[in-house]
Amino acid sequence: MPWVLSAAFKVIKSWLPEKAVKKIKFVSKKDLKDWVPKDQALTCWGGEDDYTFSFVPEFSVKDEITISTNNRKVRFDDGTQMSEVGSTISTTGEDGALLSVSPEGLIKFSRDTDNECISNLVLQNISSSPVSFKVKTTSPEKFRVRPGYGCLSSGGKVVVTVCLLPAYRASNVAKDKFLILSTTVESIDLSNEELTNLWKNTSTKKGNQIHLRCAPLNDVAKNGSVVHTVPEVEPTITKLTATIRDMKESQKELYGSVKTLLYVQISLIVLLLAAILYLITSQNNHAPSLVEKSNSP
Repeated sequence: MPWVLSAAFKVIKSWLPEKAVKKIKFVSKKDLKDWVPKDQALTCWGGEDDYTFSFVPEFSVKDEITISTNNRKVRFDDGTQMSEVGSTISTTGEDGALLSVSPEGLIKFSRDTDNECISNLVLQNISSSPVSFKVKTTSPEKFRVRPGYGCLSSGGKVVVTVCLLPAYRASNVAKDKFLILSTTVESIDLSNEELTNLWKNTSTKKGNQIHLRCAPLNDVAKNGSVVHTVPEVEPTITKLTATIRDMKESQKELYGSVKTLLYVQISLIVLLLAAILYLITSQNNHAPSLVEKSNSP
């Protein structure tokens, strides 16, 4: 390669790790065959491949895209899924629902005397047979639910307390959801082991599922409605922005270094040409004087 590019590559080579330097190979037509098979090398490289590039324009097809929210799924910790239709959540399900929940559709948190964020749900058996229930959440690491499962006789009620653990902020629970499952049982006198085995082997119908979403503590107004606020910027976004800023500054410094190196190379070339011209001119000036001295007696 030209000596100017060779000098520039030496600088670039000093920036690269050793593994990257070993992978760089300079080839010519003579030793190209050692790296590229002859049948895959272009004819201009001395190979046999007569490939010629031809640009083929892309035909854009405008497809109508319909965004539907009817098929969105929320996956719970044990693999079950909760369907979501639009932005509304049904608490009564289909005909034949076994439980009713109060408040409906929304878990509203409030602070107790110990400054903990809690919410109380009242479950009632509205069927004519005993019912077993189980409460699930998309974020089991955030919440403590007591009781998480149990049995209710016909018309019976139970208060389920949902407590947000102190390690998590109440303003960041808007994306969390709860699912209350219910199924009929023969008796309410079931042990914890029997209830655990029951729910392992039971698949509930959609009519026996109650979907609830959480309202952040700061978003619950006095009348119980939810005020939608802009979510806080996550710390990861801040770190990513800082990283991009550092990369831009490093890129500017690298650009300045390359620009300075280019100026130095141009200056050296000019000095080299000036030195060559000076030597040629001085030799031409000394040549006549030497001829005169040789002709003098």
